[in-house]
Amino acid sequence: MIVQLRQQQGRDRADWLVRCALAGEPGLFWNAENYLSFGTPPVTNHICHWGEQDRLVRCADPPWMLKAAEFVKTLGYEVNVVDVTNFDEALQRAERLRTILRKVSYATEESSESGKRAA
Repeated sequence: MIVQLRQQQGRDRADWLVRCALAGEPGLFWNAENYLSFGTPPVTNHICHWGEQDRLVRCADPPWMLKAAEFVKTLGYEVNVVDVTNFDEALQRAERLRTILRKVSYATEESSESGKRAA
């Protein structure tokens, strides 16, 4: 399965998925056959879905990205998905979400500090 994953997703993405699964990140990669399993079972849904011919048919962002995108939307930011099967795009969205969350966190800390000084 990992060899197929590397062929279809590229070595970097496949290795990243396996490392995350071994680290206990749920929903990124999990395979079970012949009473053996590898990776971490999903909590809600799979990130990658495979078709009948062992080809990737759809991917989804991990749960933290979905929650972060939902949160930053309430702040007026849009982080849209163009192609769910494009791993590079997903990495760019993840970095954009992290940047926005850092800015929000920094602004919150600054506001809290200035409030303390005023009091």
